[in-house]
Amino acid sequence: MSKTRVEWIDLVRAIAILTVLYIHATDGIYIISSDAIMNYTLFSRIFQFASLFVGRIGVPFFLMITGYLLLDRSYDDERIKKFWSKNCKNLIIVTVIWAIIYAISLQFVTLNSPAVNPVEAGNLFFSHMWYMP
Repeated sequence: MSKTRVEWIDLVRAIAILTVLYIHATDGIYIISSDAIMNYTLFSRIFQFASLFVGRIGVPFFLMITGYLLLDRSYDDERIKKFWSKNCKNLIIVTVIWAIIYAISLQFVTLNSPAVNPVEAGNLFFSHMWYMP
């Protein structure tokens, strides 16, 4: 079977990479309240909008590419079993390892800084794991 390169996937992947970098670089720099927003300049309001909405499109783009590449073939029972046995174990192991690392880090942060709200700190450490298995 000859594999041909699908060029639009490279473009979507590049956009996704840039938006993920953008959101990581700008996330949390703005206070989101109506009073604060009213004091921003027009440029700051546009930049904030881009930071909140445009920057978050990267992960769905990566998921879309993955779905396209996985669904662009035929699957029989044997191939499905092979896919899950090959990928599922690794995903679960990585998820558990990072959850443990985050839980230990969360304990360290909340125990050493009594002023830190554990719920807010938990959001900081675990909110990005919504798409993990």
